[in-house]
Amino acid sequence: MNLRIVLYGMLMLMVLNGCSKSGDSPTPTPPTPVAPTPPESSIAFTVDIDPGSANVYAALSSSQTFVVNISSTLPKDGATIDLNVKRERDNATIWTSSISTLAAANTMKIDSLKPGELCVATIVTTSKNTASNNSTKSFKIARK
Repeated sequence: MNLRIVLYGMLMLMVLNGCSKSGDSPTPTPPTPVAPTPPESSIAFTVDIDPGSANVYAALSSSQTFVVNISSTLPKDGATIDLNVKRERDNATIWTSSISTLAAANTMKIDSLKPGELCVATIVTTSKNTASNNSTKSFKIARK
């Protein structure tokens, strides 16, 4: 009988110990929520001398400046603007230029235009944060 009482007592102690509330443990602090990063605006820009796809811009000298206006919200780290000018007849590159920018208005320059040579200027503007966020525009240019 003594064994039954001892076993019953031990069982009751285990049950009571498992059910007791502890005042010593602090209330858990919930994790601080992380604000989601808003998606980057798609790159959009205009070129101030763009004559349109069916027209040719007539340059008056071997050099021509123009402005690339980024109209979308600029990415937080900025953008890269790449310029590549090729002769239309043989696709030979005659001029390249690249700039890194945090500005909306960006002046660029084409050099090495020769009289009567039709060229195609291609401008690619790319986010520095997201390489897949880019936009391309082309226009034809020829020196008179």
